[in-house]
Amino acid sequence: MANDNYILEFLLQHKENVFFATEADIPQILITASALGNTNGGTIVLGVKSTGETVGMPASFFDEINRHINDEITPSLPYTLTSMERKGKQVAVLSVWEGADKPYIVDGQIFLHIGDTISKADSEQIIRLLNQKVCIGNSWERTPIYDASKEDIAEGVIERFRNQLQKDGRLPEDSTTMGIMRRLGFISAGNITNAGIVVTAREPAAFFPQTRIRVSVFGDNQALQEVRVF
Repeated sequence: MANDNYILEFLLQHKENVFFATEADIPQILITASALGNTNGGTIVLGVKSTGETVGMPASFFDEINRHINDEITPSLPYTLTSMERKGKQVAVLSVWEGADKPYIVDGQIFLHIGDTISKADSEQIIRLLNQKVCIGNSWERTPIYDASKEDIAEGVIERFRNQLQKDGRLPEDSTTMGIMRRLGFISAGNITNAGIVVTAREPAAFFPQTRIRVSVFGDNQALQEVRVF
């Protein structure tokens, strides 16, 4: 909770790529979230004004917004929703990443975040988004592995993802292993991707002996505290 509140206060101070919603305006929140996924990502702070004043939101609203994002934005939007308490009221931080499956569509429309505004994409902008999707689809992370199968996936890893996604309200309880992989963006053309193997395989080194994951830990003032390679 302390770390979550630290992130919130940081967002309120810097406000870069940050939007604020103080009313349960679900259509506008969906439009903003989809626009962030279509561009460079960003954050929506729910229940706090841009001035820093806390107005709060009903606790039930956060489950509702999860449901609407999953039901009404296609394809699946990469995001997290973290609820917390500020000054005795319920607020939340909705973080959206730039997606690999652009364009993200809500109510049959495509929106973009340009400058400080959210606007509907025109035909030329939509073509550029589709071209970006082709480039991303050809990236190493999104490349499918045709000889990888469900048997290569570590069920323990999938269960941890399942628990977190269900906790966030982003996954039906009856989702299969491959359904979870799709939700995470680890399936392309019906096959497990390179990224999916690196993150979820029982033995990633059997596919990629050279793969390493580096974790860097930063402390106050962005000072590097520790680096580990796995």
